[in-house]
Amino acid sequence: MRGYANAMPVTWKGVTYRSISECARALGLTPPTVAKRLREGVPLDDPRKKGGAETIVVEGVKYASRAEAAKAYHLSSTAFRYRLEHHLPMTTPKRGEKCACVYRGVKYQDLQMLADIKCWTLEKARQMVIDYGKWL
Repeated sequence: MRGYANAMPVTWKGVTYRSISECARALGLTPPTVAKRLREGVPLDDPRKKGGAETIVVEGVKYASRAEAAKAYHLSSTAFRYRLEHHLPMTTPKRGEKCACVYRGVKYQDLQMLADIKCWTLEKARQMVIDYGKWL
């Protein structure tokens, strides 16, 4: 048997597993999760720990996860977490018409140029850069 020389046996609900890894495989968890729950005395079948992402309410709107909320505000997960932790507003300030941008791999001198070339309004051009491009 490979890998069991230093393994710590785990008994859960009358079943003894040869190691934390074996127990984790049997319960559909990761070994670090099993180890942490054993250390902290949390039941291995605790349903609230299996759900993954937690729901979050931001500015009165409930989101299934932080990632979903960050996407709704067009923020990276890091920027979202920073604004959340520092109690900053989630709304992104609008970029000016004179900001350079990249849309679908093409660099535009400013938002007005993109809007003119694509025959869009400035608002549509701004939204397209937010959704599919980036600001420079």
